[in-house]
Amino acid sequence: MSSSCESIPVLYIKANNNYDVGYKIGQTFKHFIRDHLTSETAKSLWSFYESKDGRKKYADSLEATRKSYPNIIEEIQGMADGSDVSFEKLFLQDMVSEILLHYSHVSKDVDNTDREVAGCTDVMVNTESCRLIGHNEDWSPEVRDGMFMVNVDLDKGTPSETVKGNKEVNNVFASRNERYLANMFPGFLAGNTFYVNETFAVSVNSLVPVSVNEGAVPVDILLRALIGCVSIEECVTVMKNEPVGCSFGINLNIASRQSANMWSLEVYPDYGKTLVSLREIPYSDSAVTDSYYIHTNHYKHVEKAKESPVLEGSRAREETAGNMPVPAKIQDVCSVLGDTSSHIEPIHRVPGKSFNRNSRTTTIASAIFDMNNDLLRVYLNNPKTSKYPSLKLPFV
Repeated sequence: MSSSCESIPVLYIKANNNYDVGYKIGQTFKHFIRDHLTSETAKSLWSFYESKDGRKKYADSLEATRKSYPNIIEEIQGMADGSDVSFEKLFLQDMVSEILLHYSHVSKDVDNTDREVAGCTDVMVNTESCRLIGHNEDWSPEVRDGMFMVNVDLDKGTPSETVKGNKEVNNVFASRNERYLANMFPGFLAGNTFYVNETFAVSVNSLVPVSVNEGAVPVDILLRALIGCVSIEECVTVMKNEPVGCSFGINLNIASRQSANMWSLEVYPDYGKTLVSLREIPYSDSAVTDSYYIHTNHYKHVEKAKESPVLEGSRAREETAGNMPVPAKIQDVCSVLGDTSSHIEPIHRVPGKSFNRNSRTTTIASAIFDMNNDLLRVYLNNPKTSKYPSLKLPFV
């Protein structure tokens, strides 16, 4: 594909069970998935799986997931069957944060000089004239040509129930209907990049805590479950996942479609416990600093979070965005997401343009959720210099 051609496939699915959703994604994007499983990232995951310790951690994570969300296991199995690859290889994709950012110590050098972490940058604006989430999806170039969108109507034929306690959450979500528009990378579940359902728009940032909760459910599995949430209280409940817990850390930036509420949610594994911190972004009728919020790849509101010191670039991106005026329109947010001014690490990332010259992390896409107009814009090139988005879709 030439540099002047911009293309994002969109798959529309109507199904009545998770297996069929996964199968159709796997069947349609079989080439993307099989190609990605030859990448260096996939090879690293498989190498971990082939070790004695890796096999045990895989088995423990799989058992925890089967007990908590068997419907998501069915979705992964469907994707594996549809793309004609092994279930093990796809489940490993959904352990990528735990394996590459912790177990394999990919984010650390032996001399304690930390490497850059693939992460993302989020900008939230909660004002009357400009209510939106802007998100840079930063990842390895391996996935650039395999990215796609899914528009899913999962109707299980059951009435919607409300979660009333931690003990009920798994059963309720297993039978809950879902309607969502999500960005996906090949072989991964929906939910770990950005999406919108009937209640929320959500974007996701990597975090790098120093510990994992052994034997808990992988964070990407819980991110997939989160797509079914219909209240912010459910979001907190799903990410806590009591009594088993969430295995790793993550940041979610959430905008309500039904009110003026916006939140930043941080998940922190604390040696067997899962802490979830929620910070509200206040609404304003004018462009004020309190209604402008930036989140990159370090903890901001979990107190005393212990995290990898691999955060020089993350803090540089936050500082750059924070020094810019409060956005008053969509183009202002495009200018933030497309900024390349930092000599430490630019917000719009290009391989080698960072304090770590060996980094391959790049901005794969930029997304803007326009909450006032129920519209998603996705840019494959720098949004600051792009005349039009590569894709523009209404919310579900």
